Amino acid sequence: MLGLVVAVGAASLVAWVVRKDRLAAEEHARNMEWMATVDSLERQRLVPADGSCCPACPNEPKLTPAAGELGEKACAVCQGRLLEPDATDAVLIQHRQWSPKLLKQARWSAHERLVPCYACKRFMGPIKLAGSTVHLCRGCGRSFFPKGALTAIGEGRWLETTV
Repeated sequence: MLGLVVAVGAASLVAWVVRKDRLAAEEHARNMEWMATVDSLERQRLVPADGSCCPACPNEPKLTPAAGELGEKACAVCQGRLLEPDATDAVLIQHRQWSPKLLKQARWSAHERLVPCYACKRFMGPIKLAGSTVHLCRGCGRSFFPKGALTAIGEGRWLETTV
């Protein structure tokens, strides 16, 4: 009787492991399909060749340097702010005390509502931060903050001047 219980238990364990491996393989295949789709879209270069337009309103005028401490560029239409990689690190790693690993995970966590990066033509993924949707570029490390988000995230440290 004990041998039968052990055999049934072992068979159940083997079936569970096989099912778990199958589910992991299916999830991996879905992720690879999604990544291929994103890569294909990124190669289509959905932004102008000079890479100077706002990620939020790409058909509008070029980004202009803002008078901010972070050296960001601003959109005259939506008042969003585009930060270079060093400024993104200053905001998220130094000020918000994120780890570089968490920042990398945040860049790749979003799968919808992707917008093209003005500089490298890859996609920027949205994350929720301090009540605002901030876009982080998966390729070059730049970030786009909608109007008021930079001031909110920095708790007033970085004031946004109107361009």
